[in-house]
Amino acid sequence: MKQVDVAIVGGGVVGCSLALALVQFTNLDVALIEALPANDQEKLSALDQRSIALSLTSCRLLKHLGLWQNLQLHAQPIEHIEVSEQGAWSKTRLGAKKLGYAAFGYVIPLDLIQRALSAELRVYPDRIQHLAGTRLCEMNDSADSDQPLSTLTLQKDGLASESQLQARLVIGADGTGSTVRRLANFAVEQHDYQQQALVTNIQLKRTHQARSFERFTKSGSLGLLPLTKQRMALFWAAPCAEIKALLELSTADFIENVYQMVGYSLGACTAVGKRVVFPLKKTIAVNSWREGCILLGNAEHTLHPLSGQGLNLGLYDLACMLDVLQDSIDRQEFIGSANVLERYSQKKQKRNQHIIRDIDYLLAGFANPLAPVGKVRRAWLSSLELMGPLRQARVQKTLGCRLPSLLTAAGPKVLQKGGEELNEVV
Repeated sequence: MKQVDVAIVGGGVVGCSLALALVQFTNLDVALIEALPANDQEKLSALDQRSIALSLTSCRLLKHLGLWQNLQLHAQPIEHIEVSEQGAWSKTRLGAKKLGYAAFGYVIPLDLIQRALSAELRVYPDRIQHLAGTRLCEMNDSADSDQPLSTLTLQKDGLASESQLQARLVIGADGTGSTVRRLANFAVEQHDYQQQALVTNIQLKRTHQARSFERFTKSGSLGLLPLTKQRMALFWAAPCAEIKALLELSTADFIENVYQMVGYSLGACTAVGKRVVFPLKKTIAVNSWREGCILLGNAEHTLHPLSGQGLNLGLYDLACMLDVLQDSIDRQEFIGSANVLERYSQKKQKRNQHIIRDIDYLLAGFANPLAPVGKVRRAWLSSLELMGPLRQARVQKTLGCRLPSLLTAAGPKVLQKGGEELNEVV
């Protein structure tokens, strides 16, 4: 039976990034188990690509993994942010340069990030067993109390027979419906927002000037992120009936509804991509680790997309994981031990709890129709616009605090990569 140090289940951005980080910055051997077949990514038109807003620290991670030099050609900087509330006079405008940054972050098509990761994985065929088109069926622990191994039963698509793999540490990075979480019997807490999200891209006739918009409506929120080639990514959260009505609108009527929400300052919209809808739910693992097994990314915490923290939080966790595993190797500890995984949990816990709490408070505050609550939130928006120190503090909290090494300008201790430097965050 084959054995590896780390088995990562899930070949999305978080799982692939972790696999690369481990082979580049440690001596650990990795198996990457992905249910989708290799090269099963649909090539999308520019107006149908889904994009993600990455913080500067997440961009640093991609730089240290050797991906940023190619991805930056497709990365649109966010230089201005405008936050407002429908029907209220208050709003806040944030400018990156005024706060000492070249940009608040960058928006990149998700499929391009995934393709770049897949290409880089192929550079390490001796260190990474990439098991594409393979599903995890069972997960069992050995009886060895000193260095227990997890035995994974796998099935490749198209084959009736099963195979087995042993690992010192199993990492579930397999998304919201995580198989690892289910097999490990990790309990979850869920909250249904009773809303759906509509996402699409729009083509503008003139430049968006690297601006992003967050508009809180009476029933949800609408966000616009700048993309390259005078496009913007649109995210609209609202009750299911409202989203259904938006889907049924003609392109011209849909564009007019967007104008009614954000105004006409963007100028003419000449095209709209495919409108895609998904439900909005929060899923948090009550326990995210046990000896020999741990959850990462959306498998541990799937959040409301407001403020775009989901993937960034997963990459932060990944960087914390790398620091802890490097430290455990230096200490000659068993990487799947309770001591190691407890240190990882403590390292990331405070920041994660802070971000999750902030998102919950923001959603609850803007959803509350009571007049006194409305006055408080409008005063909050105005204070951010008028008071520089408060504005600076808020951005610092959003962009990062004390960072694990993979998110710093210097990078991890084992290997340094060259490339264009990104602005300091802290």
